[in-house]
Amino acid sequence: MEQARFSNNPKYTVPEPRSAVVRRQRLVDFLHQNVDQPLQLICAPAGYGKTTLMADFAADTELTVCWLAVDELDRDPRSFATSLFEALHTRFPNLENPAKLVQAMSQEANADWQTMIHSIVDGISKGIPEYFIFVIDDFHIVSSSPEVHDALDFVLQRLPDNCRIILSTRELPQIASLPKLISQRSVAGLGPGELKFTSDEIKDLLKKHFDLEVSDEEAKRMEQESEGWITAILLTTHSLWKGLFQEVLSKQGENTLLYEYMASEVFSQQPMVIQDFLLATSIFNEFDAECSRAVTDSDNVEEILKEIEGRNLFVSRIEGAKPWFRYHHLFRDFLRDKIATEDPARQIQLHAKAADYHLQRGDVRQAIHFNIVGHRYDEALDLLEDEVESLAREGLWDTLGGMIEQIPEEFRERRSRLLLYFANYHEHRGRNDESIKILSRIIEVFREEGNYVLESRALMRRSVALRAKGASQMAVRDARMALSITIEYGSLRDQADAHSHLGRAYGTQGKFPMAEEECKLALEGYQQEGDLFQLSHTHGMLGLAYTEMGQFPQAATHYEMAVQGWKKIGNERDLALTLGNVACLYYQQGRYDEAVETGNESLEKAVATNNVRTQSYAYANLGDVRREQGAFGVALGHYQKALDLARECTLAPMVSYCSINMGETYRLMGDKLRAKGLLKEGLSLANDLDLENERGLAYTSLGIIEAASGNTDESITVLDRACELLQRANQKRNLALAKFHMAHVFFQTKNYDAALEYLEQVASLCQDLGHVQFLLEDAKHASLMLQYLAASDGNLRQFFNDIKDEISRQSDGNSPAANAYLDPEELPINGSSNEESDSPTEIEVKGFGQLRIYLGGNPILNSAWGSSKAQEMFLYMLRLREPASKADIMEALWPHISASKANSNFHSTLHRMKSALHPQCVEANGELYQMNPNWGYTFDVGSFEETILNARNLASNNPERILLLSQAVKAYKNPVLGDTDAAWCNQLRTELETAFWQAVNELSDSWKASGNVAQSLSILEEALEVDEYQEEIYHKLADLYTEAGDLASASSTQRRLKSIFGETIQLFAASGGTSDAADSEKH
Repeated sequence: MEQARFSNNPKYTVPEPRSAVVRRQRLVDFLHQNVDQPLQLICAPAGYGKTTLMADFAADTELTVCWLAVDELDRDPRSFATSLFEALHTRFPNLENPAKLVQAMSQEANADWQTMIHSIVDGISKGIPEYFIFVIDDFHIVSSSPEVHDALDFVLQRLPDNCRIILSTRELPQIASLPKLISQRSVAGLGPGELKFTSDEIKDLLKKHFDLEVSDEEAKRMEQESEGWITAILLTTHSLWKGLFQEVLSKQGENTLLYEYMASEVFSQQPMVIQDFLLATSIFNEFDAECSRAVTDSDNVEEILKEIEGRNLFVSRIEGAKPWFRYHHLFRDFLRDKIATEDPARQIQLHAKAADYHLQRGDVRQAIHFNIVGHRYDEALDLLEDEVESLAREGLWDTLGGMIEQIPEEFRERRSRLLLYFANYHEHRGRNDESIKILSRIIEVFREEGNYVLESRALMRRSVALRAKGASQMAVRDARMALSITIEYGSLRDQADAHSHLGRAYGTQGKFPMAEEECKLALEGYQQEGDLFQLSHTHGMLGLAYTEMGQFPQAATHYEMAVQGWKKIGNERDLALTLGNVACLYYQQGRYDEAVETGNESLEKAVATNNVRTQSYAYANLGDVRREQGAFGVALGHYQKALDLARECTLAPMVSYCSINMGETYRLMGDKLRAKGLLKEGLSLANDLDLENERGLAYTSLGIIEAASGNTDESITVLDRACELLQRANQKRNLALAKFHMAHVFFQTKNYDAALEYLEQVASLCQDLGHVQFLLEDAKHASLMLQYLAASDGNLRQFFNDIKDEISRQSDGNSPAANAYLDPEELPINGSSNEESDSPTEIEVKGFGQLRIYLGGNPILNSAWGSSKAQEMFLYMLRLREPASKADIMEALWPHISASKANSNFHSTLHRMKSALHPQCVEANGELYQMNPNWGYTFDVGSFEETILNARNLASNNPERILLLSQAVKAYKNPVLGDTDAAWCNQLRTELETAFWQAVNELSDSWKASGNVAQSLSILEEALEVDEYQEEIYHKLADLYTEAGDLASASSTQRRLKSIFGETIQLFAASGGTSDAADSEKH
């Protein structure tokens, strides 16, 4: 059912090529020739035939083509991501992973489009084995959306090798990675200069379709004056063009005016019923008979559609379960302008009919659109008020905001409830000032109307916007006001929401005890409501608050409640995040084994639900643990992975955190230069985001580096700043580390009183935390200070003993640090997994007999190749044993098609071959390709050729020659190289067969000459088992048997020969070649 829904949507269907449209093979060939490029960009103004070209290519290529015709709704990045998936799903209906994701996204308003795009790319990589083309048409429609450009940029930077994009647009897209792709020669492009009709093409076209003869000069002038518009004009072969073209040849003017003139001429010569139909249906981007009937009130819509298609009136058919049609956009714009100028009242009526039609079909959003463009604003607002919660729930904030923005302010200002969502839209777009402005206005409106519940909800939303701006005090104020209103007028659910918002606002201020109190009250309300989702969410918030306050048992209790809730709901996505927070709690407690185990569980679920943010958190947590365990290389790998993921989903705080902690890891490794670079990079971002904890971490590491460099005063200043920030952020663990290093600096300067004062503070903090493990690595470099502590009394002596015991326990190999946990992804520093760097080194091919190919000792099934050509390409390249040009490979595998189309096949086949073997199985150097020379290959056919060659290089009387020929003959079997039926393969078979029989005859003659007739006979008999249709061998056998006096065997050989070749034996018998045997048979 899902496939049927997508397959009939013209948005995802390749337009059907029409015979009337000129096919420009040079441009189709260009797309074929560059099919290996990640991006082919077709950029030109309207009327250059971009869509027609891509449709011609789609019809010409053997590759699968996914098609997306971008529309206005795709300006919303979530809608764009959904459209990408549906275009894929149209051609690959078994693409399950992104299907689950899109379904999940539609149910979660806060899910980000970055996660959707990441899942789609991941789905292509894991769920689509074949090489395919993704066409994105009319991308300029979404040029006003930076997020959509970012989404496409994300796709291009992570594009799997089996997917190639062809994108058409009227303007150069603002893609961040485009300059890099161009510098890497990973982009091919067509512009107006390439797309416009040449004078020769114009002459050929006019002659072919219109029987018009024009001179070279006239064709050249048309080429110069048209500047590409002629592509649109020539979309039709209507007979009236003959006269029009003759008139055009004598006209001058701008291309748009000339187009309007010609389009007007075409339109005016149509019957009135056709004119009326064209104007009415031009309001649709795509239309079928049903929606045409709704706006024209005509009973013979199907006949009219056939007629306009027969007249080739700028219309393209889009095939599906039922046919859809689309006007060329220039002609559609002409029709729309015409009706808007000449009959605006009718245009409004048409939009109203379209709105009513879509509403009857249940397509409320299209109904809203047509009501808006038809100036029926109140009707649009009425529908929008019913649909707004659904749009918000699906997270389509850009779509929602775009609809409201199209409605004049005087209409929308009367709909305060809608403006509440409009403010949310601005908040999601990061326009917090605009959101606050709208909310402030409608708060007063709700207050004056006495609609106190909506007033409280608007106050809560303003609290969110104020928190985002860093105005935490004002955010607390609004949340308090909302709470006071809900207590008097709101429902229990409203009160719980208000407590929740107030708790978050207090958390932003670092007032965790107050945040705890409000979250508890929210929890009570949600418990009475029985809202398990909000209960689980609030338990998670309380877990975070208790963790920040160092109340680990309480944090664990609430995390467990959240985990149980998510499991009961079946919400794996939020469960992954909560498990990540639990892992962080274990880390804070020094329970490193449990931290790693739970962190891996969080990571596993985050990957399964394509939750990129939680994956980033999980990798960062694992990095923290592995660094504390002393596994610095592994820690760096985890941080790098977290950093990459954070950048993918624009998670700026995590980018800062990972950069700072990678810097700290390099500090521990002794690489101060690299450490300072990363620390300053992370600190700069933390300053921009006002992240107190991250700033404190960075200043701590920088202070330690200054101390190690002998800059004592600077070190004390920097570490003091770190302590201030971490104290304010209530980060006990990180504060203890900063104070420990401050104590060490004072100790080194012999200020023992100050050192003891700071150490007492560190001991107190560690007592609250319940462990000292996070200090061990730095404590190893402060041995003199620790010896000084040994002579102390009370808490400091116990503090010293705790550190000494833990270090001793680790040195005995009983600690987590000594027995470092290796999780499934031990990442090197560059972020790539070991598994990716490993590659098989042995390939065995048995080309004689049944074709069998083994990779690392495991057989490769025929189904793994995807096509027989992929296997043939492998055999061809394997047999060459040296680099071959792409042109030679294409000529061998596809000798009877054009070079451009062969190029397209080459890259899709190469992808299939890599999928069957390994991504690194082929080494490319420019246009030269060869099998990976670092691998080992066992190829019996190659060994046979080499053995024959070595034998031929020896003298005929050399005994080793006989030995080599015997080895070659023994190895040879039929069939050779399976059923590959290609000219190069057939030629190879002929050469191998010839070499085999030459070797057989030479061996037979050699054994006969040496007097070993039995061995000579044996060689021939065994050879006939390989191929019994060798007439010459039968004759030779019969002669040998006769010479040996074995007449019975000679007669038997003759009978075998006759049974296979029939009476043809009489011809050879009469020639005297076997006369003795024949005479014996007569007697």
